[in-house]
Amino acid sequence: MSTAHAVWLRPELTRQVLRLRRDGKADLALKVPDLQTPYQALRLEQWLQALPGVSRVNVDTRARRIRVTLQPALVDIPRLLDACAKAGCAAEPLPHNQLNDDVRHEADDALRRLVVAGLFGMQAMMFAFVLYIGVVDAVDATTIELFRWLGLLSATPVVGYAAAPFFRHALTDLRHRRAGIDVPIALAVLLIYLASLWATVTGHGETWFDSACMLIFVLLLGRYLELRARHQQQASIRTGSDAMPLIATRRQADGKLQAVAIAELVAGDTVHVAEGSVVPVDGTLTTATARIDTSAYTGESRPQVCRCGDAVAAGSLVLDGSLELRVTRKGADSRMARLHALSKRARRQGVRADDANGAAVSWFVGGVLLLAAATLGFWLWRDPARALNATVAVLVVACPCAFALAAPATLTRGVDLLSRCGVFVTRPRALHALAKADHAIFDKTGTLTRPEVDTRCV
Repeated sequence: MSTAHAVWLRPELTRQVLRLRRDGKADLALKVPDLQTPYQALRLEQWLQALPGVSRVNVDTRARRIRVTLQPALVDIPRLLDACAKAGCAAEPLPHNQLNDDVRHEADDALRRLVVAGLFGMQAMMFAFVLYIGVVDAVDATTIELFRWLGLLSATPVVGYAAAPFFRHALTDLRHRRAGIDVPIALAVLLIYLASLWATVTGHGETWFDSACMLIFVLLLGRYLELRARHQQQASIRTGSDAMPLIATRRQADGKLQAVAIAELVAGDTVHVAEGSVVPVDGTLTTATARIDTSAYTGESRPQVCRCGDAVAAGSLVLDGSLELRVTRKGADSRMARLHALSKRARRQGVRADDANGAAVSWFVGGVLLLAAATLGFWLWRDPARALNATVAVLVVACPCAFALAAPATLTRGVDLLSRCGVFVTRPRALHALAKADHAIFDKTGTLTRPEVDTRCV
């Protein structure tokens, strides 16, 4: 066992990073800053899987993270860290609250629904092809009846399972008396399916099972791609929050340095921070001077020179030499922790089409529903036999694909690019107001400079 990793045997640290499961195993998240290539990921997975007590290893190259499922009685954290070091990529444990199962479950659920819509939708189109041929070349009634029922069987999993999120969101919007983007989508799919079901049962009329399946598949595909982009954005935000350490070096009363968990620190303790390390807590500088980088939470591009007695915030990077500070705030009370809380709120909100388009969605959805109602009323008066077909056609043709697909994906991509530049967007809808702004007022000039070219905005 490496001496540097022995500190992770402390119970205070173990409780912070291991999440116990009901089956007696535990989950552990590791950040690996040097993880970049698939070869490194494969090598790390092989080294960790070879350890006794490790049952599962998931490597996320994009987020530079590893998730390990282990048996704490058979393998400890220092052995895992030693294995990562031998594989060529140093790792460090993350707090167990970084084990975000919601993201993985959300992606798995979206992919399952997309696969169901794609597979059964193709079957529905194959069966519908026979019915289309029957328009040109006569097909006997028994064959038509058979393929209608086959189309019904193929479309039912798509409408009942794959399209469930559209119905759920539409009901939520109607419950809150809001014209959301999913209302016309759910209405169109439901009318198509019910009209086709009636035609299949009665043996009269047209069936559009393939149209309902393909509509759902296209919308699910767009939302899945948007979901992937949003998860990439969240990964870039988590990369910044992963920089906060869990271990601090405390100076004891006898002058010796001791590695302890940040949770063990109390106000008034003296913490030693080495050159190139991140300040773990908010505190007051006790050394003469220090040169630090505060861009992680202020956006200030130039290093700051602090003097004895100045406040130093957690998340600052020590550039020259080492420093010591007296602890004033730690953990969730620190300035960086509050910033990360804002970023978590942004991740929970996500980006929906309603957020991406604002009032335009309500006007569009209202117009589509009014047009569909007018079409239904007109054909009920003119030719009742064509009323349902005409109404369904209006809903399908006016399906808001641009609102439902393009706008959320564009806004998500914009939020992702901003997060990569260190700008955390807590309310995506605010970007609409920002697009209309023609003047910007900044309260400090440091954020308007680029140190490599020293260009100033006027």
